[in-house]
Amino acid sequence: MAQEWRRSGVDPPLEAACVIAIAETSVQHLLVDERPDDTLLDDDVVRWTQQNHAEPPRDTSAEQIREATRRGAEATVEDIVNRRWVVDGNEAVLIGDIIVTGLAEPTTLYERFLIRYGQIAEIEAIFLPPT
Repeated sequence: MAQEWRRSGVDPPLEAACVIAIAETSVQHLLVDERPDDTLLDDDVVRWTQQNHAEPPRDTSAEQIREATRRGAEATVEDIVNRRWVVDGNEAVLIGDIIVTGLAEPTTLYERFLIRYGQIAEIEAIFLPPT
């Protein structure tokens, strides 16, 4: 479907529930379930994380992100609970609590997603460790 939208040159605004559902494929499948092939990533997706606020992004393709997950980059994430979403057009921000192996308290996650042509085009993740 994304390829059809691209060919037409139309990137329609999506309903909030659809934006969240697409972003949730990253949150649930990449971070929690470690099923990277089930994530709706644009081939040229860009991901920034707390470890590298500046250019260049940490990842610049869907395959880099999927491969990092396959290598266990997210293996310590047990779950993400208390998920709250803010949606503006085709952009969404998740605020949630990450349950991480070995930490007594959850870590707060702020993750921004930009959806283009029905796939995740940008991911920006910032987290605050427990105090």
